[in-house]
Amino acid sequence: DHSGGMDPHFWMDPLRVKEAVGNVRRGLTEVDAEDADVYAENAETFNGHLDDLHERIETIVADASNDVILIAGHDSFGYFSDRYGVRIEALTSVSPDDIPTPRDIEAAQEVISTHDLRYICADPLESQAAAEQLVAETDAEEVLPLTAMPGLTDEWAGDEWGYLDVMENVNLPTIERVLNA
Repeated sequence: DHSGGMDPHFWMDPLRVKEAVGNVRRGLTEVDAEDADVYAENAETFNGHLDDLHERIETIVADASNDVILIAGHDSFGYFSDRYGVRIEALTSVSPDDIPTPRDIEAAQEVISTHDLRYICADPLESQAAAEQLVAETDAEEVLPLTAMPGLTDEWAGDEWGYLDVMENVNLPTIERVLNA
C-alpha cells in the first residue's frame, strides 16, 4: 500500500521523481533566491532526462511480449507497476539470503510456467542466494539485476553513478530482457 507517506521506492517511477525535483528546486530557491535560475536550469535538465527515461520504459513495455516480472524478495516495484502496467510477482516469503522452501520453489515454478518466464530478478544490493537457488530448481535460466535503489553498490559509488546511471545501466537492460521487448 503506497498511501501512507512517501514510499522510498518512488524512484521506480520517473514521473514521481520529477515531482520530487520540483520540491527540491522550490526548497533551494526559498533559502537561496539569488541562485534561483541555476536551480531552475538544473531541474529542467534533470527533468528532461527523466522524461527520456519515462519514454524509454513506456516504449519497452509497449513492445513487450510479456508483462510479468518475477522478483525474489519483497515487492518494491508498486509504483513502477502502477505507472507502466507491468505485473510484479514477488516471492515475498523468501528473504534474499534464505534457502527457498519447496513451497517457494513450487510457487516460483508456477509463475514461470504460467507466464513462460526465463529470468528471476534480484536486487544487486542484496544477497543473490535465494534467486540463484530458484534458478537452479526451476525452469528459469538466469538471475538479472533489478534494484529499487535503497542505496548504491561499492562499484556504482566508485563509478560515481547517480540515479539515472543506475536506471539506464542496471534496470533498463533487465526490464527489456525480462519483458522480451
